[in-house]
Amino acid sequence: MNKECSNTTFRNHMETSNINLTIISPQLIKSVSGWAISDQESISDHSIIKYAIGPGISQWKTDKIQNTCYITKESLTKFQGNGLQIVKAQLGKNHDTGAEDLDETLSSLITEELDIEKRIDEFSEVLKLACNKSFPTYRATKKVTAQKTVPWWTQELTVLRKKTNTQRRLYKRTRNNDELREKRKTQYSEGKATYAATIKREKIRSWKGYRNMTTAANPWNTV
Repeated sequence: MNKECSNTTFRNHMETSNINLTIISPQLIKSVSGWAISDQESISDHSIIKYAIGPGISQWKTDKIQNTCYITKESLTKFQGNGLQIVKAQLGKNHDTGAEDLDETLSSLITEELDIEKRIDEFSEVLKLACNKSFPTYRATKKVTAQKTVPWWTQELTVLRKKTNTQRRLYKRTRNNDELREKRKTQYSEGKATYAATIKREKIRSWKGYRNMTTAANPWNTV
């Protein structure tokens, strides 16, 4: 799925390349679009790759899993209509606004909003409401284990992630002032290093706690 892009999938202080490939099956190729390399901070030498999966997946059968929607062409059309109505209501745009206009409005809100997580939560809620109104769902016949977030993630990391992404955007958008650009580059590099070091610290702390949960009867515990 890789396409020409101003960014690369891999970059460090020595080189850049497109070593990472997005592989897709023939059955899904007509349903995937918008492949792009994001400039969002990944705290890695490898970039974040984004793409969209469209209506083509509606012809696939799904397993009966808890909270899984059963999608058909009819319900997908209903979902798109419900999604537009809910977004219009939340944005106060109850007049006849097209999907492209709403998309531009949402993009502007995200660009202007400092708290990106807030906008993501709001949009996720819109998707959830639209799904509930549009798709019938399966009930699991067996017990389903709920997925948990990574045990080492903390509120401090959430704050550092937002700060690092903000510093990255400021650095990337500063082009006409070399002195300011260099200053912001230094701030971004220092912030990224702090963020990465904090992630490493929390991972180690969490792992030590996990491996030390032992009992006399079972010294190996979960490990």
